[in-house]
Amino acid sequence: MSHSQRMGTYRQAWKLLAVFLCLRSVTFLAPTNRRAVLAAATSALGVESRLAPATAFGSDPADWFGYYRDPNHPGCTRKIQYDDTGPMVIFGTDGNPGCLGDGSKITKNWRIYPTFTPGSDSMVFDFSSKGGPANVTGKWDGTGIVFPDGNKWTRFIR
Repeated sequence: MSHSQRMGTYRQAWKLLAVFLCLRSVTFLAPTNRRAVLAAATSALGVESRLAPATAFGSDPADWFGYYRDPNHPGCTRKIQYDDTGPMVIFGTDGNPGCLGDGSKITKNWRIYPTFTPGSDSMVFDFSSKGGPANVTGKWDGTGIVFPDGNKWTRFIR
């Protein structure tokens, strides 16, 4: 949610609180009058029309931001964030055999810049700089990014 959307939500919450407090002062009115007051107050505030419209996943690069778990590299970092040279960057580490546990050690820190298309639920990754394949399409499935080989990065912190 963008900053302006959050601020709109906060303003809406304050307006609803004001309506609630006003309605508490008219509890002595007959039930039909209370309903009329409530209907008039909410329509005057434009509550229904001011709700933020739902947007599809991928309309903003920030939809992808966060920390992910990669089962092929247990405990190793996978972080997608904003980058000033493009819409996003992925920071990662690889270990042998993973990045956690006895005998594990981080063997490589890496950074890649995926190709992002606004409005899409997938993006293209180039892992060749770390010894992996190029042009790998990852698709958002609701909880993480699924790759063609069946691997899935699951987001655990947004």
